[in-house]
Amino acid sequence: MKHLNVYSVSHAGTEPLTLTLEAGATTTQPQTLAKGESWKVRKAFAFEDECTLTLTSGSDKATFTWKDATPHTSAGVALGSTTVQLIFSVTESPARFDERYVNIHAIRCEASEEMDATEVYMIVKSGGNEVRFPNAKDSFVRLDNGQSLEAHVSFPFEGDATVELWDEDTGEDDPLGTFDVAALTELSRAELRMDAFFKVDYSVTEEIPAGFQHVAAV
Repeated sequence: MKHLNVYSVSHAGTEPLTLTLEAGATTTQPQTLAKGESWKVRKAFAFEDECTLTLTSGSDKATFTWKDATPHTSAGVALGSTTVQLIFSVTESPARFDERYVNIHAIRCEASEEMDATEVYMIVKSGGNEVRFPNAKDSFVRLDNGQSLEAHVSFPFEGDATVELWDEDTGEDDPLGTFDVAALTELSRAELRMDAFFKVDYSVTEEIPAGFQHVAAV
């Protein structure tokens, strides 16, 4: 048994949208979303091998089907004249839905002028899963002295998460720096020095900040 955990739903339309979600024997109560509003669904839909989620708004219907090859992240579903954005994960056990988001605003390099540019990437670990940013395999960000990457990425987590900054070139077994966040972490924004040359500007929030990219559900 697996579970499609739907965290939130939003839509891109300009008019209010009354929406119902259904999968198997589970159906939500209708929810009306104003323009720009997000619905915290927080419901787990149980399934065996394949899960088809039906979205209904009035006479409009659309389906989203999860299979093993589908990334556990987000999906846009065309429904009538609008697009509905789903934030979800797929897990063996139903999610606890006490998720928060660790948001990486920027990565700053403060190396000496004599040093070559450094190629770095981040890993966020939570619940036995690892998510890489940039999330393409073997990808990295190249930063020279004084440069910053305005990352604007959000990582959902439940319970706690560990954020690591790695140097692509060193081949070392340890990250340049690491920090932990938890569901009880005070909602705030801070700048943290990861090592002698790098700082990370991050925040912990209950919602994805406007303009941030949802990287993966963990």
